[in-house]
Amino acid sequence: MAAEGRGPQRQIKDKTYYLGVLRSKTNELTTEINKLQEEVEMYKQEKSVYLSYEKRAETLAGEIKNLQGQLADYNMVVDMLNTSTDMAEVIRDYNMLKVQNDREAQSIDKIFTERQTPLHNENINDYANFTCYFVHVKQYTLSPPT
Repeated sequence: MAAEGRGPQRQIKDKTYYLGVLRSKTNELTTEINKLQEEVEMYKQEKSVYLSYEKRAETLAGEIKNLQGQLADYNMVVDMLNTSTDMAEVIRDYNMLKVQNDREAQSIDKIFTERQTPLHNENINDYANFTCYFVHVKQYTLSPPT
């Protein structure tokens, strides 16, 4: 208990004084915690909004890419019309591109099936080895060697 002579302040700081200080600090901490919790909730909401905007942006980017491809096709048609390109030449270019695309598609399919086959065969071999081992263990447990 300290006695201080500073004018209108409490002269003696007893238990109730310290309890009051403790309560006020507790209230300050509680208000600060509540503010921080509100901020956290606000950031969570902003994050969910941001994620939805990000998904929407990805969708729109794909749509833009599609539309740019269509625009390129239309521009090519307009260019051919403006340069008076012969229709037979356009059909020949089309057929040439179609053949090239078909070859590339077959090549990709071949590569895909080649890469899938070894994995499939390895899985079958692993299963067969496991089955043989399991049968052997089962036989051993049912009739152990004498």
